[in-house]
Order: sequence, then structure tokens, then C-alpha cells
Amino acid sequence: LCVLAKVEHLRQDKAKGQKWAKKRKNRARSEQSHTFKTPRQTSLFHHNTPMTLIEERQLSRDLLNFAVDLVETNVKPFYGTDWCKKTKRQELMLEDMKYVVAEVEGRLAGFAAILVDQEPFENDTERLVVYVYEIQVLAEHRSRGIGSLLMERIVDMARDSECEWIMLTHFKANTKASGFYAKHGFVEDWNSPEDQHYVILSRFLQ
Repeated sequence: LCVLAKVEHLRQDKAKGQKWAKKRKNRARSEQSHTFKTPRQTSLFHHNTPMTLIEERQLSRDLLNFAVDLVETNVKPFYGTDWCKKTKRQELMLEDMKYVVAEVEGRLAGFAAILVDQEPFENDTERLVVYVYEIQVLAEHRSRGIGSLLMERIVDMARDSECEWIMLTHFKANTKASGFYAKHGFVEDWNSPEDQHYVILSRFLQ
């Protein structure tokens, strides 16, 4: 049997059954008023490379296979025995998941997978956030600013959806990614669990 992936560990750590019921109710209510704007495609010339960013790209089989394989290549070692390709595939197929895709010369180079969610906050309240499930770039296209472009577009989409927070789960051992997230204003969230191999990072959008 596959072991639950990192996000499912996160859910177990931070929520009890009653809070889950409340979160589902709040999400159903908020989805009607907090949706992303019309998908847009932007062509640009970045680091001497022609590139296209596509918001809310439709999840095709090719994109799903690309996303799952890229996650496996980039971060499977950090999961250890918790890695399960089937679970990751199911996670990336969640009904409300939105994709931002980067293409270089017409070929997939990276992607981000995000969704709007309710997350616990101080004083037993909740906050509406954009949760970044994945942000990944092919090795041959790194150091070209693609990751930063994806993150900047996520920030724009969060503001469009009236979310003040962006959150994500980060493996402590992935030190290269640590610098990337710090550069983009992420800090350890107050709700991050202790004594785990991962942390929850968040960024408040002022």
C-alpha cells in the first residue's frame, strides 16, 4: 500500500474532524465569490529565451503526466518512504486545482499547481489562502527565472481571488528551494508543525 504523501500528513497534523467539516462548508461558500479571473496567456522574452505563461491551463493527460513525472524527478528523494506516485497523481487531479504552465519554444518547461482553500489561523479562526501544492521547473531550464515568473503569477492570481495569504509545504532538506522561497518573502508559518521533516511556509500579501 502507498504511504500518504506530505500534504496528507499536513492535513492530519493541523485539523481535527470538526474543523474539516467547517472548512468544507466555508470552501463551498467561498468558491462562489473567490474565483480566478479569465485565464490569460502571456508571451515574453525572458533571459534571452522566448517563453509563454498560461494561467488556468486545462488539465490534459499530457500535462498531468508531465507534472507527476517532474515532481517525481525533482523531489521524490525528499519524500523517502512516503513517496507514492499514485497519490501524487490523485492530488494533482483535485477538482479545484488550478495550473500555471511555463512553455519555452512551445514545450513544457515548468508548472505550478494551486488552489484556494481555508486554513487555520490564530484565535481559532480561518483564513482564505492560495495553497501552492507544487511549483516545479525542468532541470535544463533552471536559473532562467522561470520559477520566479511562476511565483509572481501566483501572487497576481491570489490578489485576483482576494486572498491575502499564499502557503506551501516545504521539505527542510531541500535547501536550494529554501533560498528561493525566502527570496520571495516566505517565512515559517505559525501553524507549522514541530519535529517534522517539512515545514509550512506562508507569505502575507500586503
